[in-house]
Amino acid sequence: MSQEEAQHLGVYDEAHKPVPANIQTEAIDPQGNVSWLMVSIPVDVKANCSRKYFIDKFDGIAGNRLDVGVNENSIIVNNSFFSAEFTDPGSIRISTDDGIVIGGNIGFSLLPDARSWVGQHVPVYYEPSEFVILEQSPKRVRIIHKGTYKAYEPKQRYISDKQRYDVIAEFIIYADSPAIRYRWSITDCIKFNCRYMWLHQYCIAFPLP
Repeated sequence: MSQEEAQHLGVYDEAHKPVPANIQTEAIDPQGNVSWLMVSIPVDVKANCSRKYFIDKFDGIAGNRLDVGVNENSIIVNNSFFSAEFTDPGSIRISTDDGIVIGGNIGFSLLPDARSWVGQHVPVYYEPSEFVILEQSPKRVRIIHKGTYKAYEPKQRYISDKQRYDVIAEFIIYADSPAIRYRWSITDCIKFNCRYMWLHQYCIAFPLP
């Protein structure tokens, strides 16, 4: 399948009615043809039941479109379920018709274990940087958050830019889903007598109202 053909695909149910779907090309072979597609659809299936869906040619948009707005320091995403505002350097506000669900600064908790306290080699505080749109379509948007968790210089009492964890958090929002999918990672840039810091706990934190 060519990349042009992949742009004109849709998902149908058993009655051959178009279903809201986001179809993304995930991989291309050496000849430039599509070898992998990622298909995301909202599915409501009862326990012990099944449904069939089919991929076929389709021109148009089934269901709703995402409303994405970008200004100088924030990204605002609206679908039929909620509104999400991501404001630099690290603020998140998610609201529905019932009020604010999440509101405040995103955070990360990195706690060292006893071994990292040798030489005061411990993380100190998280410094958020920005939000960036990584990918956008009428049905899906991927937003990444970047930041740095800084640490003390080993055996010193000052914070060093060299001693840090680089943090990336990714948020995926769909036009026809009430869920926000997220994943996050930390990159260890610590340098001491070993190239890592022993951690007891690490987790992402969302501010509840």
